[in-house]
Amino acid sequence: MSFEVKPVPIRLSGRFLRRLEPVRVAVMGLLTYLLLVAVAPLRSTVTDPSVMAIVYAALGYLGLAVGALLYHTLFPQKAAPTLLLSAPLPKRLFLIALGLSSLGVAMRIIDRLVLRSVPIGEDFASVRAQLEATSASPLSAASAIIYPICFGIIFFYFCLRKEDRSRTLGIISTIVFLYPSLEANLSGTRSQMIVSLGFILLTRSILVDNLKWLRNPIALTVGFFLLMNLFFLIFELRLEGMGMDFYTSSQTSGYAFTVPPNNFATYYLIENRGFLSSLMGIIVHITQYYCHSGYEYLYIFDKLPNKPLWGAYNFFHIYKFIGMVIGDTSVNELIANLDIRVGIFATFFVPLFLDYHWGGPVFMIFGGFILSLLWRATARQPTAWFPLTAYMSIVLFLIPVTSFIFTAQGLYIIVSLLTMGVLIHRLDASGRRLTATMRKG
Repeated sequence: MSFEVKPVPIRLSGRFLRRLEPVRVAVMGLLTYLLLVAVAPLRSTVTDPSVMAIVYAALGYLGLAVGALLYHTLFPQKAAPTLLLSAPLPKRLFLIALGLSSLGVAMRIIDRLVLRSVPIGEDFASVRAQLEATSASPLSAASAIIYPICFGIIFFYFCLRKEDRSRTLGIISTIVFLYPSLEANLSGTRSQMIVSLGFILLTRSILVDNLKWLRNPIALTVGFFLLMNLFFLIFELRLEGMGMDFYTSSQTSGYAFTVPPNNFATYYLIENRGFLSSLMGIIVHITQYYCHSGYEYLYIFDKLPNKPLWGAYNFFHIYKFIGMVIGDTSVNELIANLDIRVGIFATFFVPLFLDYHWGGPVFMIFGGFILSLLWRATARQPTAWFPLTAYMSIVLFLIPVTSFIFTAQGLYIIVSLLTMGVLIHRLDASGRRLTATMRKG
């Protein structure tokens, strides 16, 4: 007589998943931003803030809430249990994800080092100049679609059965996962580092039985301090490449246009107070980087163009691809000629307004509905949908900063993780049924 051995379920945190409800994430992101603005050692130079900008942002958040409420009203369901059981991810699907992401990373490396001759090891200005001087190759475009799967690869690895995991697979998965951070360090792109950090924190929070060392307060404190130092170091190296010191930058940079340091911070930046001056330098840089967006938004809103782009800004890469197919590159010129300050964040709402004008809140209603649908789908089949939910949580949390649909190659990440989610959903029907059985039993 033979007995069927049922796999041990993967234990995930339903309590944490409840915290990723879209409106809740967006509100927490807003409160975090406002708190940081309140304590930041900065002063505002915006003397005539736009009242309509505040109205537009309020309508945007309201639209998100209305969309979520509409979904939950039409499709009421019980909240996810505190402990969420899931069938393990089949090894063949993990190997597909690992293979695609590894291929994407390899293609990206070849594109940068061989085809575009990016000077790795030199200053950030040289790296960026070479990237801007050379057009993206077909290899780069192909890699951009599949390499973002690497953001979900650690989660996929720990969703395997224990007997399917190995040290070799774990090492390869870690290297692939960390590649975007490495590339960001080499090119001085901090937004990509924020995405990697977000995935680390969200992945360790959803996994109940793994990555426990990342929950250690000491490890988190040390890691946070090192990351802030790394952010500042990257900024200093970029300033050296431009022949500028930090104090000058803190007063004249694009960020400082709306939020220069206040008198208290300026004192420590001018006077050599050893560790305190260094610490103030880090604090000023981080808060200028994170907080300037809201002030820029209040400054620029009334100066924005009156003609909507109908998605061509946030979804530029899709429009660009369609333009390449039909031989029309006018969208490239349209975006390049926008009268906005390049490289300066202006919250999620400036890109939203550029695309849809006062129809933006309607787009947010649609977004709230779809993201609530995704959140519910994640509770039912986390192995397929959690990585995409994690990234969309990053997008929502950072609404006061910028649009991470447009920034940090966000659209590529969304398309890549959506494609992988659909693939797992379609090819792991038995896993869906087993997950439902585990939760009933």
